[in-house]
Amino acid sequence: MATPSLVGKTLQSLRNLPPDSPTRSLFAVSVTKTAAHFQVVLVESDGSDGLRLRTLAFGLQTANAVQEILFFKATKSVTQLIKRSAAVTVNTTVLSAVREQIAQKLANRVDDKVAGLDVD
Repeated sequence: MATPSLVGKTLQSLRNLPPDSPTRSLFAVSVTKTAAHFQVVLVESDGSDGLRLRTLAFGLQTANAVQEILFFKATKSVTQLIKRSAAVTVNTTVLSAVREQIAQKLANRVDDKVAGLDVD
């Protein structure tokens, strides 16, 4: 299976980045009893007036089933690897022109989300 190799190579490449690299990394990890998710986002200059965002997302989903018939017991485990990737280029000139409108729209949504949080 080539996918674990891809994950290993991706992690090794991130580990080998020089500390002063223009590439930035952000990691997000989520784990439950039946699933684990791992996401890597790389942001780099596209060489002109923009930024390139590359996302690699991996998920492991597992399911266990136990079936008992009389005194026989059968266990079945299934694990599935899900992978997705995407790349987006952001034109920083256009972003600068609409930055305030985007910030205002996001602020309204964030205010609603924060108001709905129960932090007691």
